[in-house]
Amino acid sequence: MIGIIGIGMFLKMRGRNSPDESKEYVSSIDSNASASQASSTPVQLQIVNQWTDDSGYTWRKMSDGSHHYWDGAKWIEHR
Repeated sequence: MIGIIGIGMFLKMRGRNSPDESKEYVSSIDSNASASQASSTPVQLQIVNQWTDDSGYTWRKMSDGSHHYWDGAKWIEHR
């Protein structure tokens, strides 16, 4: 919030004869908002290990510690 006030004061002091500069500052505010949204995006799980057991089921251990098995059409989380 303080940054927005500071930018407003800067633009007021500079005058309104430079529309390109004001667009540049608006753009930098937008990029900061995008960066904070990107950091809150959930991390995609990674496959740590995959194997097939003696019964023929294929299993996966995921980076969050969960286990999934393949039912022939999709991965099912084992609980």
